[in-house]
Amino acid sequence: MINRIVPSLAIAALLLVGCGETAEEKASDVAEANKQAEKSIAEARTDANDSIIKADEGATNAMQTYAQSDAEARVKLGTAEADAMSEHAQAKYDLAITTAEEGYKVATQKCNALGGVDRTSCENTAEGMLATANADAAAKRDAALLAAE
Repeated sequence: MINRIVPSLAIAALLLVGCGETAEEKASDVAEANKQAEKSIAEARTDANDSIIKADEGATNAMQTYAQSDAEARVKLGTAEADAMSEHAQAKYDLAITTAEEGYKVATQKCNALGGVDRTSCENTAEGMLATANADAAAKRDAALLAAE
């Protein structure tokens, strides 16, 4: 029974204290609560704005880093492509020169089987073909190297 009386007395005491406030005090409490709420909201707004600014800065930094790394990657890719094109051009040139020289050797062997004017004419033709093949190979290589730059 005493267990029921003590809580009831405590509730009654609280009600009496609560009823003792005047209308002005209640209005003052409400005004203070509003003031505190406005302050809390202002702080929360400031915190939110700070968080938004930091997030935006992070996103901006990430975009700048990506753009920078993307640009660096493009430069590396361009350099690698240019190097590959240069190597291809040189390899094709070397093959063309070797082919022309070997063709010249075979032609001169054929010319050696001939005699007189026919031999001279054959050798002149072989030398002309070698010079033409060398010039053609050099022109193609130079054009490819120019495209690689």
